[in-house]
Amino acid sequence: MADRAVAALDAIIAESDERELVLVAHGGVNRGLIARLIGLRMDLAHRIRQDWASVNVLDLAEGRWWPGVLNLTPFGVEEIPIARGAFIDAKAMGRIGR
Repeated sequence: MADRAVAALDAIIAESDERELVLVAHGGVNRGLIARLIGLRMDLAHRIRQDWASVNVLDLAEGRWWPGVLNLTPFGVEEIPIARGAFIDAKAMGRIGR
């Protein structure tokens, strides 16, 4: 999976003239892609925390990938272990003014 994700990223970069790209993927794909890009052994990729709706920022500089921000989660989004997906509860909605 990580090999396919890296190949897809390489193709997207090759086809784009943009300096900044946004990719949207599931946590498992994110973990594999991040691990592969920063040179982390794949058997350790599961240790990269990826909460629902989190944001990662990686920079390509000097021919290698550098992690900038990992697992930045929007304020008010909380992971529920027994549910599928994230939700914003009434208390969190109050904190964000809704």
